[in-house]
Amino acid sequence: LVAAFGTFAVIVFGSLQALDNKISPGSLLVFVAYMNSLNVPIRTLAKVSAKISRAWVSAGRIREILELQPEIEDRPDAVEARNLHGEIEFRNVSFNYGDDAKNVLNDVSFRVEKGKKVALLGISGAGKSTIVSLILRFYDPKTGAILVDGRDIRDYRRESLRGEIGI
Repeated sequence: LVAAFGTFAVIVFGSLQALDNKISPGSLLVFVAYMNSLNVPIRTLAKVSAKISRAWVSAGRIREILELQPEIEDRPDAVEARNLHGEIEFRNVSFNYGDDAKNVLNDVSFRVEKGKKVALLGISGAGKSTIVSLILRFYDPKTGAILVDGRDIRDYRRESLRGEIGI
């Protein structure tokens, strides 16, 4: 729009100057050609400016995410999870995603022995993904305990526990 108005202004002003014999019609054409040759760099600058603005906003969002403190923190005396055998036990685990939310899991107890495979079946919202998220300590249970190799997973450092689990 700016480029179009600029070209329009040069043509109008130049035409008036040419009619008054202050410039030649050839000079007017040269000025119009200069204006057209300036349009490409101006458009390029506008596109670069828009990209820089989007990048700046994205960098701000990334910075906000990186500055977030995880809700689940390691205990001061947490130990590294090393060479886990893979026995998992849920003892009376209940969990919900918020203070006013209803429980996704209610008093769930089960045990998966080393080397065994377990299939979790159920309708959407039954808690299958929640069980996996709890084992990985994306959340801690509201009540009960989750044990890996006989030890509460809250006793392990989160990152080392996750490093021992394959999904």
